Amino acid sequence: MPARSLPFLPRCRACAFWHHSGSARPNMLIGPASRSGDHQPIQRHRTHPVVNSQHEYATRTPRTQSHTQNPLSSIPPHVSGRLSREQSQSSSDNPVVPPGLGLEAESREENITLTILDATKVTFGPGFGVIEVKTGFESRQILLENVPATIAPVDITAALSIFGEVIAVLPVDPNEGSSSAYKVTFARGESAINAAAAVDSSELFAGSEVKACMTVRNSTGIGGGKLYDGDVLFELPTARQKGYVGYETKEKAEKAIALAQQKGMKGMRVTAQIYEGIPVVGAVNVRFENLPGDASAKDLARYGPYETHMLDRPKYNWTVNAAVDGLRRMLEGYGDVYLNVLPPPYNKTFRVWAHFKDPRRAAAAQEALDRFCPRFVGKQRIFAHHVRSILYNLPADVFDILAYDINLLRSYHCDEYATSISVFDRRIVADPKAPVQVKLVSRNMSSLTKLKAAFDRLLRGEKVTDSGQTVWNDFFGGPAGQNFLDDLEKAHPTVRINRDTRRRTLALFGPQADRAHVNAEIVTRAKLLQAQRKHRYSVASHLIGVFMSEDLPSLQKELGRENVWFDLTNRQLVVCGDPSTQKVARLVVQQAGKRQRKRNSRGDAGCPVCFGEVSQPVSLMCGHTWCQACLVGYMHASVDSRSFPLTCLGDEAKCTHHIPLSVAQQLLSPDEFDAIVNASFLAHVQSHPDEFHYCPTPDCPQVYRKSGPGAVLQCPSCLVRICSHCNMEYHESRSCQDQNPEDERLFERWKLGHDVKDCPSCKVPIERMAGCNHMTCTSCQTHICWACLATFSTSQQVYSHMRSIHGGIGL
Repeated sequence: MPARSLPFLPRCRACAFWHHSGSARPNMLIGPASRSGDHQPIQRHRTHPVVNSQHEYATRTPRTQSHTQNPLSSIPPHVSGRLSREQSQSSSDNPVVPPGLGLEAESREENITLTILDATKVTFGPGFGVIEVKTGFESRQILLENVPATIAPVDITAALSIFGEVIAVLPVDPNEGSSSAYKVTFARGESAINAAAAVDSSELFAGSEVKACMTVRNSTGIGGGKLYDGDVLFELPTARQKGYVGYETKEKAEKAIALAQQKGMKGMRVTAQIYEGIPVVGAVNVRFENLPGDASAKDLARYGPYETHMLDRPKYNWTVNAAVDGLRRMLEGYGDVYLNVLPPPYNKTFRVWAHFKDPRRAAAAQEALDRFCPRFVGKQRIFAHHVRSILYNLPADVFDILAYDINLLRSYHCDEYATSISVFDRRIVADPKAPVQVKLVSRNMSSLTKLKAAFDRLLRGEKVTDSGQTVWNDFFGGPAGQNFLDDLEKAHPTVRINRDTRRRTLALFGPQADRAHVNAEIVTRAKLLQAQRKHRYSVASHLIGVFMSEDLPSLQKELGRENVWFDLTNRQLVVCGDPSTQKVARLVVQQAGKRQRKRNSRGDAGCPVCFGEVSQPVSLMCGHTWCQACLVGYMHASVDSRSFPLTCLGDEAKCTHHIPLSVAQQLLSPDEFDAIVNASFLAHVQSHPDEFHYCPTPDCPQVYRKSGPGAVLQCPSCLVRICSHCNMEYHESRSCQDQNPEDERLFERWKLGHDVKDCPSCKVPIERMAGCNHMTCTSCQTHICWACLATFSTSQQVYSHMRSIHGGIGL
């Protein structure tokens, strides 16, 4: 490169380099002054320190300086707002680039932590590789009860630190007296699980049996779905009695009956009727029932003058308040509890809600006191019901769309556990935009779970299906597909359509009849699209970049993105359409080859994908420069290939440098970035089948880690409790060996009718939806011939096998 003259610049005394004052990123580095006064561009040194704005030091490997200014030097504001970053630092004190050139940020590899599936926190490193997963099941907080008042938070921290790092110890109620409850937060969820299992019902502190349990998480779906499973409803008999009153005339007797049934007496719902027979207390005799136990002649006189009266002995002499005090004394041994007496009028019984902090205490109290006959109610039977409930707060517009289905669900969902749905719509008396409360209630956790699963299906909408199979076409993911769906909503204003391009599903909301019409129209359109012939055109490796940067965008613009895409995994151009469309595609492939041969004759090279002249260059820290379209296409292809982490393809794919996340964030839209993040997470989960398991509730996407025997986990989405040892719904009174194997037999029967086979390598079930007989297991990346389940290491071997053994690829 020829020398050039520069304006006068002060030399840095530290490294003998010249620096523009305030320069963010010069186009080249300027070497130390030579004797001739010329300044030659040089490569970055290995031993010069890098100092960033926080005066920190970092190191990295040297690379060749590009003469093209890197356009990816800053992070958009919206990215920093939605990502929490973790910068990895090197311990070396000898970084590699001169200070003040704006290159310091590039010298760090960055990690980001994102929330997946509404509850799982995943840390991604460069190349979208998964570094750490914290599932939504892994609550890091436990509830510690019955802690002596003399114990300080520092003592709790010291006692529990053997299970892992304790981050915080906070009192639940600072005003409690002899004992206290604390919420203890650990650094890791595994530490919290182990601590709760080991400390519960133990003498963690001398002379006091401490109770410990995991804190309850709320649902992360629409409306919140907050679970209350520490409530017990007690039904206690009232201290009622019968009274017999005589009146002079029938008119006076009927007036007294009307007043008694209208006003009651001291909170009791009184009933009365005229009778004949004994005891005879007047000309017209009236029997009053459900009179309070302390009813007197003065109380009876409120219904009008009478001749004489007679009262039976009450069932017991205590008042309602006295009976509640007796119940409170009985519950002292079950931990902290708050009693709420339902207001009168009362009949034969009155009800008291007991709210426990620990659902296990609630279950124990219900089992011990149900049908018990305590002395404080005259040895009459009391009843206890462990009631579970889930409270939703639905936005007004969401409720209006779902009102028909919610009322339909309410009408038929009823069982022996008093399972029900209640709706509290306060928009008439409050703000018209106020949320509508929907409460699911049941005395049985399994029944409540089933009801919640049905209700959550309403919140997710009805998937568009055809003969039980989910309907999707890439057409619906593009602009033309969105316009088609918008037109359907306009034609059917009572229906809303939710498009999920990540899961490749369409969901419908609204009245069932209207949903059926929309479902039929979408299915018809999907069948028309599927009827179009799909062709694949193999593209040589050195032509891929040409397509990604020049030809593919123009083809997609002309034919629609939903009809043209590039399969980077198999290096094939995929085109859907009629013969004229296929002819256009073939011509484009041929023209790309001719254009590339001309460029090679001129000696042009650069992009590690297309090996051609770089268009819209993107330079990576390893020194390789990509066409922007090639790099974007490479990242898009990872959604289907699920091969992570993504590395640079320079040096004939031998470069091990990972694609920086900051580069991906700038080149991709938020939806595209999230799609790759989700693909990487799913690939990580599927490649660790011994570590992660899916929630057993149908359609619930949450995953959890397997734990030891006795550990009970709660799903943050569907709130179902899971035995993480046998991976089934929690079975409180049965062992893991007692589970019914019928479910497994039903699954095997279902597999036979849905083209599902197990991967020959990792045994993960695979369902083939469409396409040829070449299948790639997303769990272990094994290439499989679907016809005979033979395995291969590359896709080319599979196609050669299918053509030679089976006479074709199975289309």
